[in-house]
Amino acid sequence: MRFQIPIGDWSDDGHGKCKYFTCESNGDIYDVRDAYWLLSELLGFQFHEICSDYGESQLTDDQAQALYDNGLIDADDLEYYTSGNGIEHEHFVDILVAGLNKVRPLLYITVLHNVRTPMLVGSDDRDRRHIGQLGYGLFY
Repeated sequence: MRFQIPIGDWSDDGHGKCKYFTCESNGDIYDVRDAYWLLSELLGFQFHEICSDYGESQLTDDQAQALYDNGLIDADDLEYYTSGNGIEHEHFVDILVAGLNKVRPLLYITVLHNVRTPMLVGSDDRDRRHIGQLGYGLFY
């Protein structure tokens, strides 16, 4: 099954910025959601508490230590993140997926980093006419 992990404001009720990562798993979305809650229990905090406030791109020392203690980041990452450095979107989702796989290894979740979902709008590679913005005026 394929599913998306949104990193950022997926509900668009704040800053509206979000990056979507397509993932694949042997389980269904309910299995993946169950794994999320198991991971939160393992870590001692809910994963969505990491970098949860606007402009907060750093792990707390306690979060970084819990990720390290559970094998989700290595010693270099631990030093990097406890030195005031921010985390990138891609590494954030990779850590999450590693944690999900740790608690439910038979799910075999992978992030499909190079999968591009084609869009109906815009131009295509066959030099056909451009399809403009659909429903632009519906939002005001």
